[in-house]
Amino acid sequence: MTNDELKIDNINKASNNFKSIVKNVRNQKFHYLDDWLYKKSKTYLKENVKKINDIYPRFDYGTILKIDFGINDGSELSGPHFAISLEKYDSTKNPVLTILPLTSHNKKYYLPLNELITEEFTKRLKKHLEILKKEIDEDNNKNTTIEEINYKGSEIKLLYKMIDYYTKYAKNSYACINLITTISKNKIVKPKNKYDIIGRAKCNSKTMKIISKEIINKFTNIQQIEEK
Repeated sequence: MTNDELKIDNINKASNNFKSIVKNVRNQKFHYLDDWLYKKSKTYLKENVKKINDIYPRFDYGTILKIDFGINDGSELSGPHFAISLEKYDSTKNPVLTILPLTSHNKKYYLPLNELITEEFTKRLKKHLEILKKEIDEDNNKNTTIEEINYKGSEIKLLYKMIDYYTKYAKNSYACINLITTISKNKIVKPKNKYDIIGRAKCNSKTMKIISKEIINKFTNIQQIEEK
């Protein structure tokens, strides 16, 4: 068997293993194995020809993102999760981002945050919704065109869509300090529409101070040095 034939044979074996898992899923994270593998194959096809991007989005320290972690080994995070950017000096030339994953499940090594991330999102969206509704009420008493009123009505539908989406996630937020990782920016989920504030909203300074203190305590001996 030639080297090329051996490579193809290994790919076929891997494909058979994946098919076996999909036919008899026993672990919840493998329910979307087919979709994830298909996405990865398209990404690899692009990377094999050329660099995917020359310019990448830049995120401020503390920005709240949504990441598709895909399917990973063992206890590593899989699937979509909210996360916080820990990059203090990100740039449009940087293809990766160090992030702190978030979850709604409380575990021994997870840090409870002093704010509900998605609750903050829905508050901002509802505020914008009330402004638009007020504008429409005022427009009905003016010589406003039907087109403009219909446009604002469609904007309200977009806002409701985002409010409903984030209301589903209105649970307590916990920071997975022990799962801090660096990811490709290609794994960052894009906003659902122009009113989706994911990637723009940031944690307040109080929350980031709590996170920073926990990171220092867990991964450094700075405290012990200062005590000496």
